Amino acid sequence: MKKGSVTIFLSLLLMIMLSVVMVSVFCVKVAADRMMLANAADQSMWSLFARYDRDLLEKYDVFFIDAGCGENTLNMAGLVDELTDAAEAVLNPAEGQLLPVGNQPLSVKVDTVAVTSYTLATDNGAYVLADEAMAYMKETALLQSAGALLDYVGDTAASEAEHAAQIAENAENGAPSDLPEGTEDAIASAASGGTASEAGGDSDTHGGNLDVGDGGSQNDSAQGAENVAASGGSSIEAEAGVSASDVFKSVMSYKKLRSSSVLNLVCPDPSAVSGKTLKGSALFSARQAETGMGYASLENDPSSVSGRLLLNGYITAHFGHFGKPEAGPGLDYPLEQILQGKNSDIDNLQAVVNKILMIREGINFLYIRQTPALSAQADAAGMVIATLLLNPELAGAISALIEVGWAYCESLLDVRTLLAGGKVAVTKSPATWQLGKMTDMITLSFDMDALRKPAVSGMTYEQYLMLLLNLVSTDTKCLRMADMMEHEIRASGRENFCIDHCLNAIGIDMTATAEGKVILTAEKNGSYRDYAKS
Repeated sequence: MKKGSVTIFLSLLLMIMLSVVMVSVFCVKVAADRMMLANAADQSMWSLFARYDRDLLEKYDVFFIDAGCGENTLNMAGLVDELTDAAEAVLNPAEGQLLPVGNQPLSVKVDTVAVTSYTLATDNGAYVLADEAMAYMKETALLQSAGALLDYVGDTAASEAEHAAQIAENAENGAPSDLPEGTEDAIASAASGGTASEAGGDSDTHGGNLDVGDGGSQNDSAQGAENVAASGGSSIEAEAGVSASDVFKSVMSYKKLRSSSVLNLVCPDPSAVSGKTLKGSALFSARQAETGMGYASLENDPSSVSGRLLLNGYITAHFGHFGKPEAGPGLDYPLEQILQGKNSDIDNLQAVVNKILMIREGINFLYIRQTPALSAQADAAGMVIATLLLNPELAGAISALIEVGWAYCESLLDVRTLLAGGKVAVTKSPATWQLGKMTDMITLSFDMDALRKPAVSGMTYEQYLMLLLNLVSTDTKCLRMADMMEHEIRASGRENFCIDHCLNAIGIDMTATAEGKVILTAEKNGSYRDYAKS
């Protein structure tokens, strides 16, 4: 009995020891399975993010996954299948192999993969897309050039140009929108040796009260007008240094230019302007967009001062414009579309040109007012017209109108220079002023290229576009930028591409069965920004 008891004792002890060993081995295997599952989840995320959209990267330098998988719907189930397959390849490398690879010491099988969060490019009004764009700008040398442009444009040109544009607008609103009624007829009559009465009919058509003398009658005033006109206004012309005929021709030339197509005047080759159009109803911003789940925080604020700078620099660098049109089948001038939001290249270009023209008109109007040699010419011309009208009090208003017209004609040359690839000085000087005489307006439509004086230093067309981008709200820029990305990629042949199906961050919850008994879980969140830092 004593010998048997020892055997039983040792057997029981051995069983306990084996149980401890087996439990220990099982625990080690489960721990290894848990680590293996975590590694599989990580590798599956790497595999998913490796299938970034090549068109977005090559054309726009941003990383996003097309979750539409080539279809016109958000296909999250397809992403789940990819994640599951990638995890299974890590957990069970022998599965699907033609040749045996031996027994696997660990047994882990994926049960489910659930997407717990994801962020789309168009979330938060496409700020996610803008965040990626700004991240790219921060990581490239473009930041230095954009910063230099901000210092130059933001501190000097922007404030001065906007102020000048406002002054020009006020001047146009405050000055007569046209010459007083009968002015053109009066000048034409004087230039041809006729009478003011013959040109304008009765005295009311002259646009003012003709009782300019002390108690004088209208007949006396009319007779005085006839005397001035019969002599061709020689005394006034001699005093002003300008002929009524030249004033008339200048005014008529300005009126003709105002009524002409601006693009025909400022484009070096109007026939080369793109006529491409798009369907506004097909744009991302015109439909009910998909939204993400578990929105990720942004690292860059597009609405901040530095954010606007970065976003403007990105847009000017990645979207074509008139000076650097796109080569693909989409719009030639997507940058102008971002600025204006119209559905054709020509309409967008027209609107942008009008804005630049107004900015230049304001600056040039200021220069005329501040330059005695130029303002004196306008004052003299205004006096000639007012005298022929027998209404001297109109001289100031007419002079202001002539200055606005002169500034407009000078601005046409400026914009033509910009569209031709040249530079225009932010503020004019005697060396850069092109229409030295008011009468240069007479031949402007025929001698535009001969009269142009491109500046050695100044702002280019692209820099004016960046200036105009500052006037567009951040929300509008982000949405239109998303519109243009989607449109350009669709035009290249991917008709089902949707920018609101592109994601750059995703979170998953993966469950698996380990050793046929234990349920394991692994949570993983990832984004392109995270992987770029790792």
